[in-house]
Amino acid sequence: SLPAQLALAQVLLPRLAPPEGLADATDALLALLSEALTAFPVAGSAPPLFTERLSGLSQLSWTLNGLHDQDAILHRAIEEAPQLVDAESATIWLWDADQQAPVMRIDEDGPSAVPKLPPSLLTLLRQTAETDCAYSLDAGESDARWPTALRGRPVAFLPLPVPHGCLGIMSVQHRPTGFFTHDDIFLLSALGSHVATAITNAQLHESERHLVSLLQTS
Repeated sequence: SLPAQLALAQVLLPRLAPPEGLADATDALLALLSEALTAFPVAGSAPPLFTERLSGLSQLSWTLNGLHDQDAILHRAIEEAPQLVDAESATIWLWDADQQAPVMRIDEDGPSAVPKLPPSLLTLLRQTAETDCAYSLDAGESDARWPTALRGRPVAFLPLPVPHGCLGIMSVQHRPTGFFTHDDIFLLSALGSHVATAITNAQLHESERHLVSLLQTS
């Protein structure tokens, strides 16, 4: 349908250009797409679930891009990611490419040091970071690869990609009786790209603000 196509375009647009290209022209196009979504309501019954979630994701991307603080972006992503696909919880692992390992773990309780990880879990995180691809495990597979306290829950791993690497990995856990569909993985992957873009833009904003401050005091 046209609303689904418009929402899909709005979700994919940030993935088709590097963060440096997400300037005024892209923001204006996203605004037009958002207006078009509201101008073409789905007739009759409620919109299909995927279309509804795409629209929610496009609104969330606007919210993330409007934040200029990395911690606020990460907190919002962790809060919203499970709701996007009716899952249970999310965690973001900030990644160090030199160490090939996560350097910080962030969940709904805030940031914390990375605990000693099972080798199989560390391999999954590395695989996600290196290949820039999403992976998911069903409940049975997660038994062998996930920490004991969290076993038996489907989990998805999504990269936070930037043009020359990976900022981190977002892991989303489903409920014990739930499962991730292909649509869920698509939506979460798109969210991962939006989070990475928002963080990169926030870092650029902070650098520019710092430079202006230096110029004003010199």
